[in-house]
Amino acid sequence: MEINTSKDNDIVVRRRSTLFTSADTNSASSSPSTYTISYEKQLRDEIENWNRMINETYKKIKELKRTQIELDSSLLSKEQKQYLEMGPKTEKILQQSNEFRALVERYIQRKSFLAQRYDALLKDARAIVDNKALSVGERQLLSEEVD
Repeated sequence: MEINTSKDNDIVVRRRSTLFTSADTNSASSSPSTYTISYEKQLRDEIENWNRMINETYKKIKELKRTQIELDSSLLSKEQKQYLEMGPKTEKILQQSNEFRALVERYIQRKSFLAQRYDALLKDARAIVDNKALSVGERQLLSEEVD
């Protein structure tokens, strides 16, 4: 009985699919060297596709930044124009948000100060209670020794 120790027949070659190309099981070759070459080519193609997609997206983003949206107010009715004029302005919103931020910072500072003050008062109260308990305990010990 002869045992086949060769692993060459047991090698399973798996191709990976990418976003741009799907795995094609019919074109997979059984030769490892052919597979390596085709895999490297597939990898290079994938890198090129990703680079192309990133460059196109970057160009689109730059183009969108350059274009400015302008509202053609001639298309709006009189009521719509009045509604837009009565609405909040960006400067006012920013001013209110800055005021709110300042109030929040002031509130946080005040609460932090009060928390520190409370902590100090609590430590002082604990020290006073500890001293009273110690003095009561000392008195009891002294009165027991005298008896």
